[in-house]
Amino acid sequence: MTSKERLLTALARGKPDRLPATVHQWQGYHLETYMDGRSDLEAFAAVGLDAAVQFSQDLGNYWMAGADFSRFSTPEWRDEATVVSADPDHRVVRH
Repeated sequence: MTSKERLLTALARGKPDRLPATVHQWQGYHLETYMDGRSDLEAFAAVGLDAAVQFSQDLGNYWMAGADFSRFSTPEWRDEATVVSADPDHRVVRH
């Protein structure tokens, strides 16, 4: 079962092959010191967790205007991004 299938099955109150498991967030120090400088997504794959990366503009950890969303697409999970507003002061992208 893929991460996507696992998550959608659990959300539909079905029985996935295993419990979807993730961490709230990776700390930069941990990634640099213990994970050989891996990115968040590389760290999830390295330890077999289901990736879940949160972004919040209010917290200052948001996508840059020219972000390449295709980087995070895989055969099992595709991120389709539609730019609703390209205004640099109020950019809106739907996923």
